[in-house]
Amino acid sequence: LVDLTDQGLIMGYGEVAPCPRLGFHAGIFITQVIHHNLSISTELLFSDKGAGIPEETIFRVPGKLRLHYLNLPILLTYRLNSKVAFQLGPELGYLFSVQNIFERESFGAGNGYQNWEVGAVVGAMYRLNRRIDVVCRYSMGINSVVPSLVVSGNPIGPRLNIRNSSLQLALNMYTN
Repeated sequence: LVDLTDQGLIMGYGEVAPCPRLGFHAGIFITQVIHHNLSISTELLFSDKGAGIPEETIFRVPGKLRLHYLNLPILLTYRLNSKVAFQLGPELGYLFSVQNIFERESFGAGNGYQNWEVGAVVGAMYRLNRRIDVVCRYSMGINSVVPSLVVSGNPIGPRLNIRNSSLQLALNMYTN
């Protein structure tokens, strides 16, 4: 599975309005057929999430925030016919790396970031042939990535509502 992803952060904090940026996903999946038109897919993905930060924010410098996750979506797939299918399900993500490009910093999770992300996925698939599906889906984080700003290990300011969201385009390639 390879995705080209447009990522953004939805922020409930008035002065900050990040811009979507391109990222990617890559991983593997297993599909188990339950009924002739129903199946469950479990995926393990590396996901590059984050946002572009415009200069007009409280940070006063443009930059990018890159969040690297291992994601585990579990998706129920309903096949409408031999070509079209729809997907829906939860996604659990583990944040293992953060790259803050406007400060030229790169560090592991922590530093005020939540290690775990819970999300939901909805999408559609189109079967090109027996071995390849084209997938378009939307993934949205439910919990905040950064619950509050942290300075010297201490939370400051109001609680933040910063969530990942992404529109994903993918090719699913089957081995058998």
